[in-house]
Amino acid sequence: MGAGQGRSRRVQTSPASTAVKKQLPVTFDGKKWAAFVTKNGLSNVSVTKYYLKVPPRSPGVPEREKVMLELFADAVQLGAITIPSSYIWKDFEFKRVNNLKVEAVLRHRPKFRVEFRFSMPYLTAPMTTMARTTYSLRQLAKGVDALLHLAHP
Repeated sequence: MGAGQGRSRRVQTSPASTAVKKQLPVTFDGKKWAAFVTKNGLSNVSVTKYYLKVPPRSPGVPEREKVMLELFADAVQLGAITIPSSYIWKDFEFKRVNNLKVEAVLRHRPKFRVEFRFSMPYLTAPMTTMARTTYSLRQLAKGVDALLHLAHP
């Protein structure tokens, strides 16, 4: 897989419908993610190296947001993060609020946005390997879940 590596094919689906409420909550399966990381020999690969190829010494906000979105995309493609079938990973954006908060936004309905706890510096730190992304992925899933609950009360 590897969103940053161009090895995955992402399928488009139809726009969101009212059936979304029945498919909530968004979930994260750490075992699926761990199996992917192990099977592909990524346990000790830096997250920034995997997604940015040549990571800058100090990633800026655009690089950090790219890494976060690509990580989310891979987890969705693998089924490690499940989102309602009427959505695809491209329907979501993640924007830095500060070093400990991120905002999840629906691209096609930008008035819907939710802030949630997320450490961008940790995710893009040189010592953070693909095997150490479980907490970050769980936080992304929680943020998307809160966003979809807001959009589909």
